[in-house]
Amino acid sequence: AGKAVWLEKPLALTEEELAGIVALLEDPATPPVRAMVGFNRRYAPLTRWVTSRLKREGPAMMQIRVNAGPLPPDSWILDPVEGGGRIRGEVCHFVDLLHAFAASAPVRVFAEAPTSPPDALPQEVSVTIRFADGSIGTILYAACGDPEGGKEYIEIMADGAIAVIDDFRYASISRNGKKEQERLRHQDKGQSAQIEAFFQAIRENRSLSLTESIRSTLATLKIEDSLRTGAPILLGDPEGK
Repeated sequence: AGKAVWLEKPLALTEEELAGIVALLEDPATPPVRAMVGFNRRYAPLTRWVTSRLKREGPAMMQIRVNAGPLPPDSWILDPVEGGGRIRGEVCHFVDLLHAFAASAPVRVFAEAPTSPPDALPQEVSVTIRFADGSIGTILYAACGDPEGGKEYIEIMADGAIAVIDDFRYASISRNGKKEQERLRHQDKGQSAQIEAFFQAIRENRSLSLTESIRSTLATLKIEDSLRTGAPILLGDPEGK
């Protein structure tokens, strides 16, 4: 009791697991929580560079293209019990990143995937998420591309501006015919900054909210519901707020 807890992503592999976590957090007997989920990309220097400059009043249109490459069929990631599949185990990162950029709760999810072998977890998926402020984000997670094309490419359009993050090495914001740019010497997806934020909270004896991690996890789990039904899935807030 009272320990700080680092939780590697995903926070949960099933809605039942997620509901158990929420119930524990809502229990009056549970002490203030110091826990963090390893959704590191929201802590990346270029993520923070973009969000600090892309001040917006209206909804944003966002897209993330992930050139993930294929996995062998016997990969542990594709095991539904151990790894949960690429959606629950990897796409969750990008759901959370859209949540961070939107700074608003996800409210609806729709997904489609190429044809997969029977009973196989999909390695590729296209996801559209609507947020409470009207922002819309898409994730194109593909395993069929050329590795030379780079892995993660992000675009955000809002209020007459376009922001780009290219593989967490380069970022730019274009607005009114002017462009700001930022380049890193090395790729940085935010792992070190997130760990430092975790330790800083411990040093300062601060609690850490899991609300956004819970919402990102629920939205991720609903992707597979949308794939099964072929329909958009409305998200109830797992914390009842």
